[in-house]
Amino acid sequence: PDGSTGTESNSCTITPTNTLPVAVAELAPGHISPVTSYGTVVLDGSDSYDDDPVSPRDKSRISSYDWKYKYATVSSVSSLVNLSTSVSQSSFTTPVIDQSVTITFGLTVTDNDGGRSPEDTVAVTIMPFDITPINTALTQASDKTRATITWQSQLPSDSGISFRVESATSEDGNWSTYSSSTISNTGNIFTAALTDISQSADT
Repeated sequence: PDGSTGTESNSCTITPTNTLPVAVAELAPGHISPVTSYGTVVLDGSDSYDDDPVSPRDKSRISSYDWKYKYATVSSVSSLVNLSTSVSQSSFTTPVIDQSVTITFGLTVTDNDGGRSPEDTVAVTIMPFDITPINTALTQASDKTRATITWQSQLPSDSGISFRVESATSEDGNWSTYSSSTISNTGNIFTAALTDISQSADT
């Protein structure tokens, strides 16, 4: 040793830990559950945010969205939901169903630093569309009885959904066999004409 002294210095770089973003899955304003068949549902993830200390609750730092269909109380509807998956707001037309069903969707988001959020979920209940009977008129021609049945549906005329008559009965049982003309509509008012082709024409 020569008796000299010196100072040793060290330096280090501290990299802050990325705080994961928070996904917020909900229905868009003006959209409430339940909804009817052939309605529009808008899923909204635009309130998702990044919560880094330098920029708390910053929605602008969300770089991507990932929506997923998770499950439904009636499993067969999964193929009927066409969902855009990579947008903040995703809309779809509800399937036409004959019983109520609740569908759950999941959302995860990614921030500008590549952090991926835990999944948040939102559920939507879809109700069958309403069919309201309006009138049934019976007429008799020769030995046949003819019924004209009119009803109203919530479905618009351009929905592409068709109706069919699956069964017809009367008090005396003479409608066990029948023929049906094409179902026609004016707007959301639908009409079907049935003719009893059994041997009796009693009404």
